[in-house]
Amino acid sequence: MASPSSDDYKAYIDQIIEATRSGTMAWTQVNPTTFVWEIRGPQAGRLTLQRVARAATTPSPVATTRPVLGIVSSYVLQVTDLGTNENRLVISSEQDEILNKQFETLYGLIRSEIARKNLDFLKSLIPPKSGG
Repeated sequence: MASPSSDDYKAYIDQIIEATRSGTMAWTQVNPTTFVWEIRGPQAGRLTLQRVARAATTPSPVATTRPVLGIVSSYVLQVTDLGTNENRLVISSEQDEILNKQFETLYGLIRSEIARKNLDFLKSLIPPKSGG
């Protein structure tokens, strides 16, 4: 059996993006750069998406100046079988620009949804204004 290709991963990531967008997959935040989604049942599993930042030099937009030092983000998706607690798959986007953009989209969707839920929770804590 052939091993999965980068295109296979990209197709699966598209499905995860759509499931996240539709609300079928509800993620939780475990730290400032990491989100987790779990499913329980006979086939229990966990997806962990982490943003990894590193310093890197990039070519200057002006050819006559020196390269620019900046922060470059990549992402790591880890798939864990909760039945055996075995890491089944680790996908890094560091060397794949298209995969990196997909993960960036997914990460942004998750972050936005969690921020909205957190704001809704904050609003629920604030007592209503009293008339008068």
